[in-house]
Amino acid sequence: MNHIYNLQKLAYNREALLNESLSLNYDHPIDYDVDPLNSDWLKTRITDDQTEANELWQFFNDLLGVKVTPLYYIQPARSPVVKHIDTLCSCSINIVLDRKPTQPVIFHDSGDEYTYFYRCALLNVSGYYHEVPPSEEDRRILRFAISVKSSYEETLNKLKEGVLDLSLIHIS
Repeated sequence: MNHIYNLQKLAYNREALLNESLSLNYDHPIDYDVDPLNSDWLKTRITDDQTEANELWQFFNDLLGVKVTPLYYIQPARSPVVKHIDTLCSCSINIVLDRKPTQPVIFHDSGDEYTYFYRCALLNVSGYYHEVPPSEEDRRILRFAISVKSSYEETLNKLKEGVLDLSLIHIS
């Protein structure tokens, strides 16, 4: 049962990432923006101006050695993430940008539900059905989708090794 791994030792500046996310335009859909399960979600790519997000993206690209796709997401208030399995990535590193992570992710495994609250975590989104209940406020995340060329376990092992050695990125 490998649903989620909290990346408590990953250093990043949450406030800077949040501010970067607020400066982006979520009005224009991106080329693969059609999401039949969560059509009211807003998402956008990071730009060259998002230095904090780009620093993390470069770190993950170098460490993992596979394609990593960074996107900012907004889960609108009162809108759930319906139960689903991701097929375009093997796993994802999600960073909740809100001041308080209010909504959990719920994984479904062999008829059981497992509820996890997290701030920053590697999620096994292609291995298990998962969902997020609606919140009273918009929920903002920065998501790094990991290529299917690296399994959840391979990604986890590389992250454990690389994050423990990480000393250049600061946390706030």
